[in-house]
Amino acid sequence: MEKCKITTHDHVKERDVLAGYLSNGVFHKVCEANHYMKKEKGYGIQEDVIIKLYVKNCRIVRLHLPKNKGTKDIPFNLYWEAQSKYYGHGKQRFVKLATSYKKELF
Repeated sequence: MEKCKITTHDHVKERDVLAGYLSNGVFHKVCEANHYMKKEKGYGIQEDVIIKLYVKNCRIVRLHLPKNKGTKDIPFNLYWEAQSKYYGHGKQRFVKLATSYKKELF
C-alpha cells in the first residue's frame, strides 16, 4: 500500500499544510520541538485529521520525535477517545507521551 498524504488547513498561515502520511494503517507524523505542548505533555493532532484517520481505518499513530529521539507508537484509539482542546490553532486532541502504550497495543 502506498503512502497517503493527510493535510489540514492552517488558519494562521491561511493555507493547507501536511499533517503526515498514512501507510498500512499507520499514521506517520514528524514532530517539531516547538510543537510540543507542555501543558498536555504531548503532541496534538488536528481534529479534522483525527476524523480523516478514523475514516481511513488508522490503527497506530507513529510520532517521529525531534532531535533523533526515535519514534513513539501510540494506538489511534487513544487519540480518538481524547477530548478536543483549543489553543489558538484549531481544535486538537492530545495524548500524553509519558503514558505506557504497550498494553494498549495487544
